[in-house]
Amino acid sequence: MEDCDHVTGYCKGGCKDGSKGNKCDTVCLDGTYGSNCTENCGKCRGPKSCDKVSGFCLNGCENGYFGEKCILQCPNGKYGYMCNSSCGNCKDIRDCDHETGYCNGGCAAGSMGVKCDEECPFGFYGEECSERCNLSCGYKSGQQSISEETNTFKLTSADENKDTVYALGATLTLSLLVNILFAAMCFIRFLLKRKDEINGKPSPMYVNVSGRLRQDNRPSEEMELDQQNVQYEALAAPSQENHYDALQ
Repeated sequence: MEDCDHVTGYCKGGCKDGSKGNKCDTVCLDGTYGSNCTENCGKCRGPKSCDKVSGFCLNGCENGYFGEKCILQCPNGKYGYMCNSSCGNCKDIRDCDHETGYCNGGCAAGSMGVKCDEECPFGFYGEECSERCNLSCGYKSGQQSISEETNTFKLTSADENKDTVYALGATLTLSLLVNILFAAMCFIRFLLKRKDEINGKPSPMYVNVSGRLRQDNRPSEEMELDQQNVQYEALAAPSQENHYDALQ
């Protein structure tokens, strides 16, 4: 305590790390550390994770930084938490953002995406995958090919066979549904006709009256009476004179 003024209590030689003030009785604010709190914490993860004495980051570093005090940026080709992730296929590795991994200067040939970690899709190549492959390129069975008419992708071999099977199945299903609907309509018509017959709905009748056909919609009992009347009339009518009667 030799540096403490015996009258004022001021610390003549300054404060130890982690404190400040004339009497060194004030703890460093969050984000600062060291003697008289003159040092700023590095890129520590969390607002209160910097040790106020040493400045060490207790919870690790923010993305893009490493070290005990998290004041060092990730080297070229590395990014993310504690620099554990590798950059993609950037056109210039120095353009890889040390925090996000984004390739700020674009991708090298054959790669795409903000991190240049995706290969060009089938049929494309070059920088940013902007070039189309030649239509004469061969392909193996079951792979994709490029349509000559539209210069777009189409499926071949096994994939085409699958599409054919799906189309055939859909056609058979539709045909079955149509047949079921037709059968149901026929059955309904049969039931309606049968209902009319049960309820006594008359059907057209043809009877022989006076040697000619006429249509009658009356019940069968009345028709039988008409036939009997015709027969009675025929019996009562005078018969035609025969040749023997004429001689007498």
